[in-house]
Amino acid sequence: MNANTEADHRQQRVEKYFCRTPDPGQQTRAILLMSASALGGLLAIIMIAQGSGGLGFLFLVAGGFGGYKGIKKKADYDRRYAAAEPKPRDEEMDDLLKKDQDKVRAHAIQHLGLTRDQLDLSLQQRDPLANLALENSLIDQQQKDPWLISGPEMRGFSFGPKFRAFSTVGRDGVCRFAAYDVMVICPTGYHLALYECTIDFLTGRRRDERTREYHYADVVSVSTSTISDEQLSFQPLDLRGDETVGFDFRRALLRDFEIVVSSGDRSKIVVGIQDEDRPDRQVELQPSGIEEVIRSVRGKLKEKKGGAVGAAGQTKGLPPGDV
Repeated sequence: MNANTEADHRQQRVEKYFCRTPDPGQQTRAILLMSASALGGLLAIIMIAQGSGGLGFLFLVAGGFGGYKGIKKKADYDRRYAAAEPKPRDEEMDDLLKKDQDKVRAHAIQHLGLTRDQLDLSLQQRDPLANLALENSLIDQQQKDPWLISGPEMRGFSFGPKFRAFSTVGRDGVCRFAAYDVMVICPTGYHLALYECTIDFLTGRRRDERTREYHYADVVSVSTSTISDEQLSFQPLDLRGDETVGFDFRRALLRDFEIVVSSGDRSKIVVGIQDEDRPDRQVELQPSGIEEVIRSVRGKLKEKKGGAVGAAGQTKGLPPGDV
C-alpha cells in the first residue's frame, strides 16, 4: 500500500467513526416511494389500455416523478450509510492517535533544532502515553522521548457536513475528537523548549505549529488551572446507541495544563471538561499524560532552579490532582 492509498484509507476509517449512520426509516420511505411509483405506473398502463389515456398519462407522469424521487432518496441513503459504516473500533482510533503523537514527538525535536542526545530526561521513568490501552507501560531506557500532553481542540466545533460530528463518544464511553492540541516539552541542559500544534485527526496532519523556548530561571509556574467558560454546548455522536447524549454546560469548567513564564507568556492545553453547576457531569477524555508530565517538569525545574516551583492556578470544581 503506497503512502497516498494508506492516507486515503486512514481518512475513510476515521470519517466513518465521526459520521452519523442515517436513519433506516429514510431507506424504508425511499423503497415505499419507489414501490408506490411502480404500482402507479402499472395502473397507468392499464388505464391507457382501457382507453382512459388522459388519466393514465397523469398517473404515468406522477409515477415516473415519484420513482425518480425514490431512487434519489435511496441513493442518498446508500451514500451516507457507506460513509458511516462499518464503524471502526475505539482501540483503532486510539492506536492512530498514538502513532500521530509519536510522529509529532519526532517532528518536534527536529523542528526545535535538537537531537535526542540533547534531551535531559533523567527524571522521566516512563512514558504516560506509550500505550493508551495499558497504564504505566515502561519505556525503553535507551530511547529518549520528550514529554507530551494532548487534549481536544476547543477553538471551534465546526467540522464537515451536517451528518458528520466533530466528536464521538465511543463504545467505551470515552469522547474522541476530530482535532487534538498537542504540547511537546523538550528539556535540555540549559532551557525548556516547547513545540505546540494541532493534529487533524482525519488525516494525521499538523497545523498551527508554534515553538517557544524558555530559560529555566524564567519559568514561574507549572500548574493545572481550572477556568470557567460562559457556556459550552455540543452534541457528540454516541456509538452506545444513546441518541439523547449531549453536553450543555451553562458554565463549563475547563481544566488546563499551563506553563507560565515571568513575562506573562503562557502555554496551555485543555485536559479536562466539567459542568460547574453539576460537578458529577463531565466529559470523559482520553488520557492526556498530565499526571506524569507535570511531575517530571516540576522535578526538572526544581533540579535546575534549586528550589520550589510555583503552582499558580484556581482549583475550583475539578479535583486538584498535582496542582
